[in-house]
Amino acid sequence: MLVRPRPKDIEQGGGRGQPASPAGRGQQRVPLSYFEGSMPIPAGWDHAPGAYLAFGDTYAEDRAAATRRGWPVVTFEHGRHLHMLLEPEEVASQMLSLMAAAGVP
Repeated sequence: MLVRPRPKDIEQGGGRGQPASPAGRGQQRVPLSYFEGSMPIPAGWDHAPGAYLAFGDTYAEDRAAATRRGWPVVTFEHGRHLHMLLEPEEVASQMLSLMAAAGVP
């Protein structure tokens, strides 16, 4: 799965230095520069089994890239960032289905 946080999601939080949701309470804050870093990507990484679970259209380009790679793709049309906190059973079920479709044991 490809995951790329948007800077505005990181910066906005819940205001006044508070996390955007109760799930973030008690978690160590990470500086924005952490997400601006990069690391080398090994050649052929995208030929390994993969799948993409999207929460809405926020990362439509990444979802399209997953489709071009032939990966199974599922989209929660009305999903939002951290949607797994709202519907954990449904998200887990979709993840298991995607893993099976991708051939991941």
